[in-house]
Amino acid sequence: MTLRLTVSCDPMTLRLTVSCDPMTLRLTVSCDPMTLRLTVSCDPMTLRLHVSCDPITQRLHVSCDPMTLKLYIHPMTLRLTVSCDPMTLRLTVSCDPMTLRLTKSCDPMTLRLHVSCDPITQRLHVSCDPMTLKLYVSCDPMSLRLCKL
Repeated sequence: MTLRLTVSCDPMTLRLTVSCDPMTLRLTVSCDPMTLRLTVSCDPMTLRLHVSCDPITQRLHVSCDPMTLKLYIHPMTLRLTVSCDPMTLRLTVSCDPMTLRLTKSCDPMTLRLHVSCDPITQRLHVSCDPMTLKLYVSCDPMSLRLCKL
């Protein structure tokens, strides 16, 4: 079975179209130079993903129309916020460049998961605050093997 992938780009509209013949699946990526909005749409399910960047706040907005899911990324604080409007659930992921600690927090249940990496031992530490459960995972660079300690 031969699958053919066709990629076309319109220089005027900055629209990139990727189509696959057997299933007639078409993916369209368009960019608006004025608003810096990137739209990715898929024809069969009419799913659209909008990606926009605010030049002032340097915040990246990713929104999905069907479920009104929104994703916010701030380059300075490296904080990633995923919000879902129907249930008002918000997941915030922040990373500290100095300590290499990744913190995931969920507002409704105040659950926090801390992931830290030690550059010297190359050990990954995962801890959970509510139950004080700690999981230690180490990775061997030579064998690329994960070991649970």
